[in-house]
Amino acid sequence: MMLSVAMLILTAFPEDKTEPASDTKARELKVEKGSFPSVEGALRDPLKITSKAELAKAIPDVDTAAAIAKQVDFTNEVVLLFAWAGSGGDKLTMAEVKEAAVFTMAPGRTRDLRQHAKIFALPKKMKWTMSK
Repeated sequence: MMLSVAMLILTAFPEDKTEPASDTKARELKVEKGSFPSVEGALRDPLKITSKAELAKAIPDVDTAAAIAKQVDFTNEVVLLFAWAGSGGDKLTMAEVKEAAVFTMAPGRTRDLRQHAKIFALPKKMKWTMSK
């Protein structure tokens, strides 16, 4: 009786054999606000990071670099670091269009100058572009 219940449970909930989402999905990485004390990158020409060593060089704060590294599989992904100065209301978003990442910048309307940094993980073979 117990064996048949166990078999029923195993067939009702088969083992998940799917690959992790990080292999197939482009995504924004979660990083604490203000974690990028002084990073290099650009809005139209982001810094491409392909390894933990490059990440450590690009992000001087050890805790921030470690938090980012936990979210990325550098064997299958690359990281794009966008950094710019602009209105406090600036927004950078990403959408997947035809298996490519398209980044869109919506400028803010305030006249305050703020430093911004956004970081995204993409599959290595994924193309990306900035919308005009």
